[in-house]
Amino acid sequence: MNPSSGSILGPAPGKTRLTSMIPTTPSLPSPMRRRAPYREVSSMTGERARRWIVLLAVAVLGLGGPVSARAQGVAVYITSVSQVSGDTIALSDGAVVEKTSYDYLGYLSGSDAVLFPGTYGVRLWVKGQGVLDGTLLRSPYGKPDAHAVQVTVMRSRGQGEFLELDTGELLAVDPMDAVDTQLWIGPFDALVLGDGRLVSLEQDGSIITFDAVYQRER
Repeated sequence: MNPSSGSILGPAPGKTRLTSMIPTTPSLPSPMRRRAPYREVSSMTGERARRWIVLLAVAVLGLGGPVSARAQGVAVYITSVSQVSGDTIALSDGAVVEKTSYDYLGYLSGSDAVLFPGTYGVRLWVKGQGVLDGTLLRSPYGKPDAHAVQVTVMRSRGQGEFLELDTGELLAVDPMDAVDTQLWIGPFDALVLGDGRLVSLEQDGSIITFDAVYQRER
């Protein structure tokens, strides 16, 4: 089942700036304030989190007025690997993916996974394995866990407190996740989820939470 031709996963994610957010506090926590003038454009709490994904969709597609469900990024399923048989990977949410890339599959059972659309078929990120290209043999049960856009993380800054994107924005990482992000070396692709999470698509990547988006002042 090909997402580009009507699968429930929809089209492949495109890279974009995380702009057109609602401006709030024009400041950045020390020590970043001394390095570059940034302003906070979104805090991922409560109602702001809901507005963030809608405004992100406006930024991605250049839309005005009502934003459809499809406009809110692409469907992403946060899941785990339940079984591997040859090139077929069964996921805990009921989805079944047949690997089409030439990657060697290690021991994956129980590993965190994220299913999202690719240009041809689907893509599956598995912790410890990286991203696999594949064909969706069976769709996941239920609704997507989130919607997302693809970005490039250029580097980790400070002691892992911030992630700098290729578009110039900074993501303020949750302090509990900074112990992981301080070890990240860019550039690498990632998925920004509308609920305030980011998925590093590296082999040793993980799913982290961010609290705010900062945009460089012009």
